[in-house]
Amino acid sequence: MIKGAESFYLKPKPETDKKIGVLLFHGWTSSPYELKKLGEFLSSKGYVVFAPLLPGHGTIPDDLNNFEWKDWADFAEESYQKIKSDCQDVFAGGVSMGGNLAIRLAANHPEINGLITMGTPLFLRNFFLRIFLPLLIRIHPITNKSYASYRRLEILKYKRHYWSFPTKSVGDAIDGMKDSSKNAKKVKCSALVMQSTKDQLLTPANARVLFQKLGTSEIKKELVWIKGSDHTFIIDIY
Repeated sequence: MIKGAESFYLKPKPETDKKIGVLLFHGWTSSPYELKKLGEFLSSKGYVVFAPLLPGHGTIPDDLNNFEWKDWADFAEESYQKIKSDCQDVFAGGVSMGGNLAIRLAANHPEINGLITMGTPLFLRNFFLRIFLPLLIRIHPITNKSYASYRRLEILKYKRHYWSFPTKSVGDAIDGMKDSSKNAKKVKCSALVMQSTKDQLLTPANARVLFQKLGTSEIKKELVWIKGSDHTFIIDIY
């Protein structure tokens, strides 16, 4: 287990009679650590916060080969049932692919009170990746991540994640995007869609399309742009 990558479950002190829960999912190849500051802030405001570690994450990159989108979706369902047993009301949200899991839950559980997506993809900036992915898997079965030098200290400080990943697993993450495209119209709860204006993975059209696809009424959903930040904007420090 990568130190700091484990799940966390925070209860406010003092506890309130009416418990409101926030279920947060981390992104693909990442871990709950990227959500820790947000979780602590929400807990300080009286919310129960649960950020589970997704299967295949927080250990070694090869473990991603043992899981696919369906496994993460089933795990998200189990996580929802866990926090639901503690709380009267639950909000679901996530970073990047974690938001795809939250969309699926909100689509399948109309009792969920609200949806929060943070840089959640329906499609990638590099459209041709889907087309050439089978070839890439054969040529580069393992892909190394690269970051600009000015971001490395920020990543080291705020993330506990994989610095490489099995290229095959990209297809599993893409399956989550397809799932969200299909299920977004079933979402009826209040929704907050957030994306960075300088997201290196997603074009601005991504957030606009997601916002429009959600079945939530116009007066119950909001699109917010995070200016000058990167894809995982909740850990950016500039």
